[in-house]
Amino acid sequence: MVTFRIFYARGLGHPAHAFLMGLFEEWKIELQHLNPIGLLHIANFVTVCEAFLGIDKHVDLFREMFIGRPIVLR
Repeated sequence: MVTFRIFYARGLGHPAHAFLMGLFEEWKIELQHLNPIGLLHIANFVTVCEAFLGIDKHVDLFREMFIGRPIVLR
């Protein structure tokens, strides 16, 4: 895909989902900071929430599902 810098300077760019843009704002990252698997996880989360569960997407729910926690054995 060919694109020109002036498009981005004028506010035009590749359309992204509002949830993805919210994650970028929350985490203070940009698209190039994610690997393909990370993008796949985000896309799958959005699809599951919208198509199968019928619920609103939320950053806290995403964090709960995909950010690991240490397992404490007692």
